[in-house]
Formats: sequence, structure tokens, C-alpha cells
Amino acid sequence: MPIKVTFDTNVFQRFDNYPKLLPAIHQKIIRGYFSDTFITLEGVMRQDRVKIFGSRKIKTVTKMGLTPNTINITIGASMQQPTLNEQHKQSINFLIENDLFGLRGQVYLGDNFNVPYNFDIYERTDISDLIKFREKMSEVEIAIGNKNNETGYGVGKCRARKLGLKLLAREKVSGKFWYEGLSLCRDRSETKDVIAAVSEWADGESIMRHIGYSNDYFCTMDEGKMAKYASIFDDYHKKWLESTFGVRFITPKQLEAIITPQLDIGERYQV
Repeated sequence: MPIKVTFDTNVFQRFDNYPKLLPAIHQKIIRGYFSDTFITLEGVMRQDRVKIFGSRKIKTVTKMGLTPNTINITIGASMQQPTLNEQHKQSINFLIENDLFGLRGQVYLGDNFNVPYNFDIYERTDISDLIKFREKMSEVEIAIGNKNNETGYGVGKCRARKLGLKLLAREKVSGKFWYEGLSLCRDRSETKDVIAAVSEWADGESIMRHIGYSNDYFCTMDEGKMAKYASIFDDYHKKWLESTFGVRFITPKQLEAIITPQLDIGERYQV
């Protein structure tokens, strides 16, 4: 059985530095995965994040139904559509060409972001398994939310939501979706806060997907050592994820040490 490994962005963008990992994926020693938020969240360029995420709104459309005296009501979210730059497209295609698969998240009002149709990143999954994965993700999301309430640190998506609500309150704006608060930055410092909040959001989503899919290892070099904020990948939260959900964090060097004995000698150091 291959080892199921979720690769963090900071690892799969540096596969050249770890020449044993791709051969191990090609030889099916490793089954490699990445969070689809690499496309949907991290794919939004940093300078565009305030504009893109701050433009997200809930919209309601009503139409007369097909049968007498009925009305159909559709509720959904809309936002400006980001354009992936060429470098990001190349990174996505690199992952696809090297047999890594995207991990789907939950689907619920306002927070589901679609991967462009021209990127075939998902492996085939039975609907019953997908439901099970998403139920586990919901459990993890609730636990992260409770942990945030306990500590007040604001990690994962909670940081972005907390920031959006804070900016709405400061501007005395009511009745708005929290996303819209992200557009209310007054200066460069607040803009940087939004940019960092989206990155932390992506990190939180990636660990939720990893646990939901019951992968074996989460391969990252991220130690969450930002001076200003806590992180889902700092020592405190890593230990909590390990003890609560059995997450096994591993560095790329440690992963290479595990898979080296199984690698075919002829391909061992090819990239």
C-alpha cells in the first residue's frame, strides 16, 4: 500500500530540493495529495486578495415556479473572479503531470470556491466516501473553532472571519457578510493583515482536508513562526492536532528517509 501524503505548498514548490520524492510518487510508494485551496485561495495573487475576497456577497434570486402559486428562491455567493497568473498555472499543471491529486473541501453557502474546469485535479471518489470525508472535516472545523474560542488566537479561517467582522464593526457597517469587511482596509498594514489571513485560512483548510481524508502524513516545512500572529502550524497547534486527531507531521527530509529503502535504484535520484 502506498503512503498517503498531503504535501504543503512550501514542499511541492521545492521538489527540486528533495530529489527522492517525485520518483517515490511515480513508483507509487507515495500517493501524493495537495489541498485544492492552492488554486482557490492561494491562487489569488497577494495584491488582489483585498479586492477579490472583499467583493464576495450573498445574493438571493427569486423566480416564479413551474407549478401554480410557487416561487423558487436561490441563495448563493458571488465575487469577482480571480485570474490565475501563468506561474501558478504552471505549478498546477506540474502537480497534475506528476500524479498528485487535489483534496476537496466542504460545500456550503458562501465558502465554496470552484477550481477552474480545465484543471482535472481530483481522483475519483465514491459519493459515500466523500460524505464521510466531509463529515470528518466538519468535525475538525468545529474543533478548530472551539480552540479559537478557548485561546482567542485566531487560526485557520477564523482569522479571516474575525478580521472581516472587526473591520465591519469599526466602520459601523451592519447586515453585511463578513467577507465584505475585508475590503475596508485603511492602510498598507491592514492590507497585509488580509493577505496573511487568507494564507492562514488556506493552511487551516489544508489540515482539515488532510484529516478528513485520513492521509498518513502531512509533509511541511512550515513552523508557524510569524511574529505577529499564531498559526495552525505553530508548535502549540501542531501538538494539539497530533494529540486530538493523530496528525503526523513530517519534514521532506524525514519523508525521504522513510521511502529511500523502497525506491528503485535506477530512479532513486531522478527528478
